[in-house]
Amino acid sequence: MNSARFLLHGLFILVGVVTTMLGPLLPSLMRRWTLSDAEAGSLFTAQFLTAVLTSVLMMYFMRRFRAWHLMLIGYFLCGIGALGLTASHWQWGFLGVCIWGLGLGIINPAANLASASLMPGQPATAINLLNFFFSIGATLAPPVIAGFVARDVSQWFPILVAVPILLGAALAARYFVPDFEGSFGGRVPATGKPSRQLPFLLLCMTLLFVYVGIETGSGGWASTYLNRVAGANVTLASSASAALWGAILVSRFSAVWILRHASVLTVLTGSTCLALAGGTMMLLFPSPLAVIVAIAIIGLGLGPIFANTLAYFLEHYGDGANRLSGLMFAAGGTGGAVLPLLIGEISDVTGSLRLALALIPVCACGMLLLLAAMAYLRPSRRSVPCEAAGPRETL
Repeated sequence: MNSARFLLHGLFILVGVVTTMLGPLLPSLMRRWTLSDAEAGSLFTAQFLTAVLTSVLMMYFMRRFRAWHLMLIGYFLCGIGALGLTASHWQWGFLGVCIWGLGLGIINPAANLASASLMPGQPATAINLLNFFFSIGATLAPPVIAGFVARDVSQWFPILVAVPILLGAALAARYFVPDFEGSFGGRVPATGKPSRQLPFLLLCMTLLFVYVGIETGSGGWASTYLNRVAGANVTLASSASAALWGAILVSRFSAVWILRHASVLTVLTGSTCLALAGGTMMLLFPSPLAVIVAIAIIGLGLGPIFANTLAYFLEHYGDGANRLSGLMFAAGGTGGAVLPLLIGEISDVTGSLRLALALIPVCACGMLLLLAAMAYLRPSRRSVPCEAAGPRETL
C-alpha cells in the first residue's frame, strides 16, 4: 500500500497544477485572446461544469470499474485538455478547458475515496494529506507561470504541464496499477433517521458548493484584482495565487496534526471564520501588500474545508455514503462554475471588480450558518462493525 499511496500522492500534485493554472494565466490569456471579464469567467465555468458532469456519472462508473483505471483516463484527458491553452483562438482554449474538466471530474472522487480506503481508521487525515499534495502543485505553479508571463512565453506553460501528466499516466498504466477497495474502512455509522439523512446530504452539498465557489473565485480573480484594483504589476499580481495556495498548503498539512486535538466540526468552523476575515480584509485594504496578506488568510481558512467536509459526510451519513459522494463533488464543481462567472458578470455590470469580490465574505457568512445546521441535523453517530454494513465495494 505504500507504493500505491506514493503514486496516488505524486500524481495528485499535477492535479493541483491543472485545477488552478487558469487563475495566474488569466491576465495573459485575456490579453492574447482579447476577452472581457464575463468571457474570462466562462473559462472557469467550462472547467467546473464539465467536472460536474463526470462527477455525477462517477456514481455509475465507480460501481463497475476500478478506481485506478478511472483515474488514468482522467489524467489522459487532463493532459490533452491542457494543450488547448496553446491555441491562438479562445474557442480552442475553451474546448481544452472542457476536456481537462472532464478529467478532473473523474480523478477527484476516485482519488479521494481511494485515499480514505488506504487509511481506514483516519479518513479525515487521509483526505487532508492527499489534498496537501494537491496544494503543492497549486502552490508551485503560480511562480513558474509568473516567470513565463514575464518573458512573454506563457503559451508554453501548458505544454510543460501536459507532458508530465501524459507520461505519468502512461507509466502508471504500464507499471503501477494497484487495486483499491472503495468502501469507507474501519467502522461506519449505523444508518441514521431518513428524515435527517436527506437534509444532511443537501447541507453538505451546499457547503461544498459555496466552498469551491469561494476557492475558485479567490484563486481565479486574485491576480486580476491585485493588478487592477491594488495597482500591482503583472509579475507581482501572479504571486496572488501563490499566496493563496501556499497558505492552503500550510493549513492542510497543519490540519493533519490539529485533528488529533480537535473535532472535524471545530476545524471547519475555525477555518470558515479565517476565510471570512481574509475576504473582508481584501475589500477594506486594497493595497498590494494588504491584498496578498488577505489572500493568504483566505487560503489558511479554505485549506482544510474540502477534506473535512467530505470526511464529516462519510463519518455521519452511514450506508451509501460512497455511492452518493459523486453528488458532493458535483455540488462543489457547480459552485466552482457559478461563483467565478457571477463575479465576472457583476464586475462587467457595475464596473467594479472590488464590489464583485464582496461575494467572498458574504458566502463565508453563509457557510457558518450551514455548519450550524449540519451539526444539528447530522444523522446518528452510533457505530456498527464494518462487516455488518454489507459487502465491500471494489473500485
